[in-house]
Amino acid sequence: MLFDNNFEWSGPQLVIARLHQLCFYKTISHSQKQRIQKQSANEDFLQAKAALLPDLGFSSRQNLTYTPWIESGISGGGYTRSSVDKFYYNGTYGLNSYWILWNGNRNHNTVKLNKLVEEKAAIDSATTANNIQEQIVQLYIQILYSTEAIKVNKESLEK
Repeated sequence: MLFDNNFEWSGPQLVIARLHQLCFYKTISHSQKQRIQKQSANEDFLQAKAALLPDLGFSSRQNLTYTPWIESGISGGGYTRSSVDKFYYNGTYGLNSYWILWNGNRNHNTVKLNKLVEEKAAIDSATTANNIQEQIVQLYIQILYSTEAIKVNKESLEK
């Protein structure tokens, strides 16, 4: 809390303290909102640019099987075996690519649109900052006017 509970605020001091508090909270909320909006617009722009590039994927699958089954019979050489151990290995590999060559120029227009949205977020941020500065100046002028009015009223009361 910006206010000291042991101090009695009154008149222009209270107005100035409230003005500082208002500026502090407006600045914090403004900066957080604007930063999130700018980051979001930037991420949308980067995603739209990335959509112009081809996708590339790789997959692999291996399988090893061992079968120690007992078999009896005659093998190809004319002699008898009592067991046959078999190892089987399978491997599958794949490379996949996906690239949109043309879709009615929608992908390029999306990049342009997201770039404009990013620029708009930056301009909105600057506009809001200017509005806050203008409000601060207006409030400060009101404080100066009120302080001067208090002085004039005190002087007229003393006369």
